[in-house]
Amino acid sequence: MPNNTISSLLKKANQVLSERHLDLNAAEILLETRLEYTRSELWTHYFDELSDEAEEQFQKDFKRYLNGEPVQYILNSASFYGLEFYVDQSVLIPRPETEELVQLAEQVVQKEKVEKVLDICTGSGAIAIALKNRFPSLSVTASDISKEALFIAKKKQ
Repeated sequence: MPNNTISSLLKKANQVLSERHLDLNAAEILLETRLEYTRSELWTHYFDELSDEAEEQFQKDFKRYLNGEPVQYILNSASFYGLEFYVDQSVLIPRPETEELVQLAEQVVQKEKVEKVLDICTGSGAIAIALKNRFPSLSVTASDISKEALFIAKKKQ
């Protein structure tokens, strides 16, 4: 079997991840995202050979992950409240726990008939955009002291 199949790359990667006690899903996430495959497509093509470019990109991504960089920063993408957000080192990665804050805000918006929301220190814009997505007529203002963060938040609009 060739050394540059999805199967062989994932087996090698999983061995390293296991030895280092790292997330075993990381290699699959990196590979499927770069190949633009769903998880099931990745497994359907499990024994396919990768192009040299795809293998090289995976090796670069995997090395970054092994050096401690989060998958979200490597891929410049984070899921939050059913939406995808661009992220880089200029902003914090939206956390699943923060989705609870959005749920609480939704309850307040509905119960109190809130018309305006101010998101201070918006970062990636995840909270502001999730609320605006849920309540299109809601007036949402997002602010941040970081120009880089505001640039990133505007990418999602």
